[in-house]
Amino acid sequence: RSQRASISKQYARSLARSFARSLVCSFVRSFAPSFVRSYVRTFARSFVRSLAHA
Repeated sequence: RSQRASISKQYARSLARSFARSLVCSFVRSFAPSFVRSYVRTFARSFVRSLAHA
């Protein structure tokens, strides 16, 4: 009984995780490409700069 409950809990957790992942993926696809590209570019630049200074 308790085993079945834990199994259903795990299933619900994995289901919620996959749902959140698909939600984030759709959000990123619709909204993010240009924004994320510029953000990642600036972030990578600052990261490389900090590495060079270190």
